[in-house]
Amino acid sequence: MQKMGPKDFETNVLLPCRTARAYPKPFRPFAADRHVTRLRIVAWRFLCLKLAPLCCLIITTFFLKAGAQRDITTTSSAQSQALALPMAAMLKSRRSFQRILALAAGLAFLIFWNVTSFGTSRDKPHQSPGEALLSSLPCRNLPGANDTLVIIRTGSTELEDRFTIHLSTSLKCYPHYLIFSDYEEDYYGEHILDALDSVSPDIRANHKDFELWRRLQQDGRAALDPSELSGSPKAFASMSGNAENPGWKLDKWKFLPMLNRTYYEYPDMKWYVFIEADTSLLWTMLLQYLAALDHTKPIYAGSQMFIADVLFAHGGSGFIVSQPGMRLGVEHYATKQAEVEAFTDGHWAGDCVLGKYIREAGVPFHNAWPHIQGDYPGLVPYARADGRSVPDENLREWCYPALSYHHMSPDMTQDLYDFEQKWMKTHDPVCHTITMLNEHTD
Repeated sequence: MQKMGPKDFETNVLLPCRTARAYPKPFRPFAADRHVTRLRIVAWRFLCLKLAPLCCLIITTFFLKAGAQRDITTTSSAQSQALALPMAAMLKSRRSFQRILALAAGLAFLIFWNVTSFGTSRDKPHQSPGEALLSSLPCRNLPGANDTLVIIRTGSTELEDRFTIHLSTSLKCYPHYLIFSDYEEDYYGEHILDALDSVSPDIRANHKDFELWRRLQQDGRAALDPSELSGSPKAFASMSGNAENPGWKLDKWKFLPMLNRTYYEYPDMKWYVFIEADTSLLWTMLLQYLAALDHTKPIYAGSQMFIADVLFAHGGSGFIVSQPGMRLGVEHYATKQAEVEAFTDGHWAGDCVLGKYIREAGVPFHNAWPHIQGDYPGLVPYARADGRSVPDENLREWCYPALSYHHMSPDMTQDLYDFEQKWMKTHDPVCHTITMLNEHTD
């Protein structure tokens, strides 16, 4: 296994752009209101700037009149009287003069408000107390975060036990993320997308694997039997999953449709990081790791696995795709959907299905293990490899900076999140992370 580094990625010729299956633009609440408000502000500023010359003229007229009246009281020169008389005719009474003066002062103030720094804050969206609290978190505003989309894949049978912890931990750090499941719903303020909504209608309506999906569409998660819940704490004892669980049967169908939907929701991100509900990212490490790679090249990276002769990135450990890699994968899927679904039907691992077809699309795979881990910290061996084929059997994984851990219980996820936040408050996360990564990526 070679060490991770940008030089390990070979440049591939991008495939010609083909017309891909498009989704309607996603509904984004309040987006229309924000655009209307901004247009109003721009129009108002434009109007104020156009009125500036008129305001100046009125104010100048006022000073000329005041000067003319002062000259009339102190001198009877013909020139002063000639200047004062037209002004006096324009302003017939003291009351009308005061009104014009007030109007001029008001317009001058509005122009000042809209063209100086005092007015620019009107462009900024109002920040609620909750948003202010989020922006103060050490993990919230790190370099590269706005170029990275985190995609969490979960399921209705594990939502309560595995996903909920992310609401109070990791999701606070990610400025951009999507959540996919097998049932579309709003869950504690987060909108969860149905990863299966683009699977062929005949399969969704008739395939035996979709029996749970059909029940969910009719009755929601209330249709679940307690025996179908796969995320109870005792399930972490085996870590192997249950191939007979209806949620697991659905899971293999999610991967490429999820990739497809993600790209059409966010087509312009530099990096797409896919994880599961029991995966935890070390956010500072991940962002610095991505900064060392070339986002303009097709990249598909993760923890290496094989099923038969198919090489792929293990889905639970997390995997990374660059924007060009996403585009190539989605274009290939658009032309091969029927073939992909037939292959998925006869397979049991959706991450293997994704790996097969994204590599067929021309996206090279890079083994990012041991940076991307397949277990939680307590199961990571210190003095030897964990059974995978590596050049050095004495490899010490703890000497490599980790980007993710898998099979994390909610308590583990909370502890790791708390540790990372405390560490960032007392360290410069960028400098320390760069130093560690440079030792293992050059």
